[in-house]
Amino acid sequence: KGAGEATFITMLVTWTLTFVYNRDKIRHNPLKNVMGYNNPCVGWDFPPANSVGLFGMVLVTVLVWRHNVLDAHRTAVKAAGRPLAFHQKFSLVANLCHACSVTALCLVFIAGPTDGAWGWHTVLFVQHIFFRYLCCLGNFLEVYGGYARARADAPRGSIAYLWVFGLVSLSLPVM
Repeated sequence: KGAGEATFITMLVTWTLTFVYNRDKIRHNPLKNVMGYNNPCVGWDFPPANSVGLFGMVLVTVLVWRHNVLDAHRTAVKAAGRPLAFHQKFSLVANLCHACSVTALCLVFIAGPTDGAWGWHTVLFVQHIFFRYLCCLGNFLEVYGGYARARADAPRGSIAYLWVFGLVSLSLPVM
């Protein structure tokens, strides 16, 4: 949750900086020229916002890695020396992939639309969206003790949220 909040605050600060120092880039930028609209990334693609954005994403990276370590400890404590169940292994792997993906996401400040590296810029965001969803799914399954127990015990709203989040996560790269 802290990483999500830090990402939101980083985007808010970088959009403010872009609005103040590069207002013309909001109206005219490579992303808008190609896609026809701005997405949240435009706010941190241009100086000085991209420098501040990098600092914010370093904080996000630290928070995600900390979550990864604490969740691994929690899993080990819950397992209490027994072999890990599939949902526990899935959660550990998903958390590790998410932590690596957010670390790689910091590269968006190097490879971006301003230097023509559209493909790499997009791949960095898409992989992060995908692994963030897997991390949420893994933690959900671990909390409820697997898919079958989650279907029986989890609140319907939580299951609906997970499905909608999954569909949005998979459809965002297409959109």
